[in-house]
Amino acid sequence: MKISNPLTLLISLLIYTTPQSVQAQQSVDSSSLSAPLEPKLEQLKAQLWSAQANSSVWQQRQDLTQTRLRQAIAPYNPSVDIAATGWRSGQREQTFALSQPVDVWGQRKAQQQVLSQQLDAERLRQSRYQAEFEVLFNAHVALVLNANRTAHIAQQQLQLQQEALVAAQQRFTAGAIAQVEVQRIALQVTLLQNQHQQTLWQQEQAAQQFLSIGSAANINMPTSAQVMQWRLEPPALQTIQADRLDDLMLAEAQQNLRLIEAQQRQLHTQARGNPTVSLGMQREESNDINTSNTRLMLGVSMPINLFRNNLPQQFALQTQLQWQVQSSQQLVTQRQRQVAMLSARNQQYREQLQQFRDNILPATEQVRQKTWLGFKAGKFSLLDAQQAQRDVLEAIQMASELESNIWQVTADLAALSVGWEPERLDLADPVVLQQQWSQWQQSLWSSANTLINNTFEMSSSLSGENP
Repeated sequence: MKISNPLTLLISLLIYTTPQSVQAQQSVDSSSLSAPLEPKLEQLKAQLWSAQANSSVWQQRQDLTQTRLRQAIAPYNPSVDIAATGWRSGQREQTFALSQPVDVWGQRKAQQQVLSQQLDAERLRQSRYQAEFEVLFNAHVALVLNANRTAHIAQQQLQLQQEALVAAQQRFTAGAIAQVEVQRIALQVTLLQNQHQQTLWQQEQAAQQFLSIGSAANINMPTSAQVMQWRLEPPALQTIQADRLDDLMLAEAQQNLRLIEAQQRQLHTQARGNPTVSLGMQREESNDINTSNTRLMLGVSMPINLFRNNLPQQFALQTQLQWQVQSSQQLVTQRQRQVAMLSARNQQYREQLQQFRDNILPATEQVRQKTWLGFKAGKFSLLDAQQAQRDVLEAIQMASELESNIWQVTADLAALSVGWEPERLDLADPVVLQQQWSQWQQSLWSSANTLINNTFEMSSSLSGENP
């Protein structure tokens, strides 16, 4: 029989050394845990993200930005002026003119560059949403695995205590210990049974919460029973270079700089003002002499930016550019410290867990077995046997806590990779994870509404003189 880890080895040894009555009693419960399932997480994650990415929201965002870009490429609309005066007098005048703004300074090209950068930002935003989705997905998986392991540990502790109860009953039948000692161990068995039931309930809740993130997706999700059988070791720590930002965050910082620079160029071109060329005809008629005169009109209108009306916007963009560079540097420094601290803590937890699995757990289990065999033979007191029992239970619990800490540090490092604070994902609090998932979904719709509002304001904020 292949044993995947020392904890499984421990429970397997207990099953083989447990008296027949207890082993038969636990055979049904152990059968579901003896063959843990390894989830196909990558396939499931890809299906869930595909359901998110194919949402109409993404397509609408892309179409809306593309429409704005096509509108910026189109020439300025001309104006038609028609006027007639002097109808009551004998001298009438009719004017017809066509006015066309001329893009002398390249304002349309500057606007196209801004919108092109915004389109690139939309693509990066979708990449960010995918990265955040993967972080939240992995956090929910870790929640399930922690709950499964906790329920598994509770069953191990219950089995150990039930074995102790059987041994104590045998010694009581032989007249070696008092009945109150047996009752005391029986009470501990009852308490552990209640604790096991509580962990099973938490395991069910974790499985349901994980399945809820795919409830709206039309994909083949696993059943709750299958999720409750998942077993997976914490992933190996992926080394994060502390001297640079994550690829996604670095790309976003560079994209923001390019967008600000494009907006600065646009403001400079708008400050000059485009001329408007007018071409038309003017016709004069007189009833007194019954004559008419038609003249060709050609004019140029040039706005004068005497008071530099967009100077505050230029100053604001320059300040934003400086702040962007400074904040990026601060973010790098802060992230270097956080990554170094979390990486060291992760390494410490892994070394401690390996020590427990290689040395402490096998040693305490060996002492427990020998002590209880000696107790059955009358060589050790019940107090010695119970102490050996407690040592095993404490070792199992400490190993489980170390594994939970590794999962939490892994989640903290993943949160850093998308720019979140490490404390944002608390694997010990399912409610917090559910709130984070809801906020992530709401942010998608919120940013879409912001894009729509910006589109309504495009004519006044970006197009300048373009009607």
